[in-house]
Amino acid sequence: MAKIQDIRNQTAASKTKRNINQIKKIARHHSASASGDYFSFWNYWKSKGWTKGGYHEIILRDGTIQLCYDPIYPTNGIANHNTDIYNICLVGNGSFTEAQERAFEERCLLAMQSFGLGVEDVLGHNEFSGTATSCPGINMDSVRKRLKALVVPNKVAGVSSIDEKIMWGKTELKPGQKGKITILKRINLWQDGPNGKLQMVRVLNPDEEYRVYGYRDLHGGQYDVGGGYWITKMPEHIKYETPSKAMLAKLNEI
Repeated sequence: MAKIQDIRNQTAASKTKRNINQIKKIARHHSASASGDYFSFWNYWKSKGWTKGGYHEIILRDGTIQLCYDPIYPTNGIANHNTDIYNICLVGNGSFTEAQERAFEERCLLAMQSFGLGVEDVLGHNEFSGTATSCPGINMDSVRKRLKALVVPNKVAGVSSIDEKIMWGKTELKPGQKGKITILKRINLWQDGPNGKLQMVRVLNPDEEYRVYGYRDLHGGQYDVGGGYWITKMPEHIKYETPSKAMLAKLNEI
């Protein structure tokens, strides 16, 4: 699991909000610099008159992820597209470390799950209309090829290759799925950290839905939502449901 550096309470506040359902694409960027992080980039953004940062997440050279903004806040990633994109930036100028690529894959797959997107919805900065840039400094076809190889039907990572889909609310019912969670109030998404301690990944927002693959009694009870991520059993914050027998029978027919 990639190391998370949560700096959301230290970044310049965004004055605008959006509904999670408005997010239609994930945009990959590079910093076009050999080093840096949110705080060094902010000095540049501020000099341009920006009131908020450019990216939701920044992946440092060692693979550490700076979590900068919740997805409900648009960032200044790509002009005329920011309302419906989630921006992830890798520090570098056309050359990235193995740790960065593994971290990007992990975070991109999580974002795909969170926003109900597929591999085809992951684009480089220069693939958006109206742009003229070398960013993200990598062939996005190769990036998408790697992501496709990581998408498997029995995980929440993304969309399987099965043509016939069984939709359950906003999400597709998948083989191995035990149930789903709908977020009622903001709640943390967790992953296991060193020494058995939980590490917070990000805050989940109302109306988001997540597939559930298991349950454990640790930490007050937690649901396994795939990819090594967990949601704590808090009935006032989440609604847990199981699929009907008819849905499961239909799934077995595919």
